[in-house]
Amino acid sequence: GLAWTPDGRRIALSDERLRLLVMNVADGAVTVVDSSAIGAIREFDWSPDGRYLAYTATLDNLYHQVRIWDSRARKVHAVSDSLFDSFAAAWDPDGRYIHFLQARR
Repeated sequence: GLAWTPDGRRIALSDERLRLLVMNVADGAVTVVDSSAIGAIREFDWSPDGRYLAYTATLDNLYHQVRIWDSRARKVHAVSDSLFDSFAAAWDPDGRYIHFLQARR
């Protein structure tokens, strides 16, 4: 899948090497954001202002972890704990909160 920023300047996508990439549409420059230990990163969602990218990565323990990439600082932040299976991250319309599902076993 692909996810365009709200302003249409960048595209988030995953590749066959289990990496999450962001491509700048104007010049074609590609940034490697993160990679998943097992399985492709398929769920990603841009914040309404296009600064943050929320996504789900598969961990070694086969759980999923919600992470956020800050495009300005170029840093990844884990949002959910690795001890719980978390997925389906989505931003609220104002971009102030992120919602996701979590399975607690």
